[in-house]
Amino acid sequence: FDLIPPSGTILPGGRQKVQVDFISTTMKEYEYFLTVDVGGVGEGLLSIPIYANCGVPDVKLMTEELPFGTCFLRYKYEQKLRLKNLSSDLRARYELLPQDKHSKAIAQYSTDVIKGVIEPGCEHEMPIALICEKLGKIKMPLYVRIAGSEKPPLVPMVKALGVGPIVVADQEQVTWGNTPCLRDATKKLVLRNESVIPAPFQAYIDNPRSKFRVDISEGTLGPNESVELTLTANLDDIVPHRESLSVMVSEGDALTVPLVARGVGTTMHCDEPMDTVDFGHQFTNHECRRKFRSEEHTS
Repeated sequence: FDLIPPSGTILPGGRQKVQVDFISTTMKEYEYFLTVDVGGVGEGLLSIPIYANCGVPDVKLMTEELPFGTCFLRYKYEQKLRLKNLSSDLRARYELLPQDKHSKAIAQYSTDVIKGVIEPGCEHEMPIALICEKLGKIKMPLYVRIAGSEKPPLVPMVKALGVGPIVVADQEQVTWGNTPCLRDATKKLVLRNESVIPAPFQAYIDNPRSKFRVDISEGTLGPNESVELTLTANLDDIVPHRESLSVMVSEGDALTVPLVARGVGTTMHCDEPMDTVDFGHQFTNHECRRKFRSEEHTS
């Protein structure tokens, strides 16, 4: 019981209205007395009986499952939990019970309003926020207690699929075609994060002795952010070259992009240009020589 106001002063010949609020949490009959004390005169000068009979209405779950669907890790999603008060004259008080610590390692749920009142015959929507912490299928119960009820709490189920960031490439395969041997030839590849969470990644060529290389080996893509990779081929043989670029995404699916190029030209290398051999100024009738060193760079 709450009295408003619980104390005060009444002027001669005056009146004072006292509001009595009654909130019961137990099903039973109440018999109490409202007593009035007058300071300096005496205690219990006035006693007013108070009678009440507490009943608890039935509350029904209108949504027994909350399907959150696919959820990115550590990103908040929200659904509405609907409750209906089946009583035509009694208000129902509900409370979302705290989540146990062990289940928080899988997913965390919360609501802005833990407690509330459902008017007689009305439906009420409780916002439930969910943050997934683990990959894979998630199924966990919520517990909603109805104040004063001797029945077990209502148990709606939360269902979700936790997923990591999604990174895609703008090409399924990077092809150079005919490429002169022993010269750098570059191509571009764009990676895009198609999710609402950051995507840490690592990029590398599978073969450690590959004739291909990538300029960015690691980084983090923000939500819906892109990055352009520069792939370089430096071939040492006039044969087709096939390698793979792997992109490992933290808590996400890995990407594999084939790299294809064919070497053409020669694999001989000379430190000096051979297009023109310039002997410079020389005396007539005098034999001139220049030495060049050529190397075979085929692996």
